[in-house]
Amino acid sequence: MRFLDVIKLPLLFCAHGSAFTVFSSFAENEDALLRHLFRGYQKWIRPVKHANDTIKVYFGLKISQLVDVDEKNQLMTTNVWLKQEWIDHKLCWNPEDYGGITAIRVPSESLWLPDIVLFENADGRFEVSLTVFLLVIEEIIPSSSKVIPLIGEYLLFIMIFVTLSIIVTIFVINVHHRSSATYHPMAPWVRRLFLQKLPRLLFMKGHVDRCAFADPEGTLKPKLRKYKHKQLKDGEKVVVAFLEKTADSIRYISRHVKKEHFIRQVVQDWKFVAQVLDRIFLWLFLVVSVIGSVLIFTPALEMWFHSGL
Repeated sequence: MRFLDVIKLPLLFCAHGSAFTVFSSFAENEDALLRHLFRGYQKWIRPVKHANDTIKVYFGLKISQLVDVDEKNQLMTTNVWLKQEWIDHKLCWNPEDYGGITAIRVPSESLWLPDIVLFENADGRFEVSLTVFLLVIEEIIPSSSKVIPLIGEYLLFIMIFVTLSIIVTIFVINVHHRSSATYHPMAPWVRRLFLQKLPRLLFMKGHVDRCAFADPEGTLKPKLRKYKHKQLKDGEKVVVAFLEKTADSIRYISRHVKKEHFIRQVVQDWKFVAQVLDRIFLWLFLVVSVIGSVLIFTPALEMWFHSGL
C-alpha cells in the first residue's frame, strides 16, 4: 500500500500594481507568522500542555488508485490518500495580528507527526531468504481460492504420518528389547491378549508355550532319606555321602538351567509381543494412509469430474 504526500502551493499571477502590493503585504504577513510559529519549535516533542495529555488524531483513508491484484498470493497493491487531523497547541496565533491570515500551508517534515503503523502490511519489501519445498511446489501449481493448497494438505498429512510412524517404531523397538533384567515379567492379561488371542486374529503363528522341566529334587530326596533311616555300613555311608553331594550339584545345575530358560523365555515373549504390535500398527497405518489419501483427493476429483461435464 502506497501513501501519497501532496503539498499545495498557491500561485497568484498579478498584473496590476495594486494587486502586487496586496500580494507583497500578504507574503510579508505570512513570513512573519511562520517565523513567529517556528521560533524554538521542535518537531520531536509532543505538542501538549501537560505530560499526561492525550492527542486525538482523526484518521482518514481514501483509495485513489488500484495498482495491482495478485490472486494467487492474495495481494492487492493500491495508492491511497491519507488524511490526519490533530490540534497542535504550539501553532496558534491571532489572525488580526497577521493581516487576517487564518490558515497556512507548511511542509509535513517541519511538523510533529503521529506515528501511524499499518499492521499486516504486505508491501512486498520483505523477502524470504530460504525457500522450502512446499513454496516451490506452490509456485508451480495453478491458482486456487483455498487457503492451503491441495499439495500442502497432502504434504502436511504425510509429515504427521511419518512423525507418528517414527514414534511407533521407537515404542516397538523398546518392547522388542525388554527382558527380565530390565523389566518385570509381563502381566497375565498381556500374556493372554498378545500371546494367545491377537495372533489368531492377525493370522500369525502361535507362540510356543514354555517347556516344563521335571524337578529332579523331588525324586532324589525321598530315596536318599530312605538310606538315612537304615543302618548303613561304613562303605555304604561313603556312597550315600557321595550321592548327596552329587544330588546337590544336580539341584544347583537344574536351578541354573531353569533360571536361564526363564530369562530366555521372557525375552522371547517380549519379542513376540513386539511382533504382534508391529503387525497391528502395520494394518492400522495402512488403513489410515488409504483413508486419508481418499479424503484429501476426493474433493479435487469431484471438482475435476464436474468441470469435465
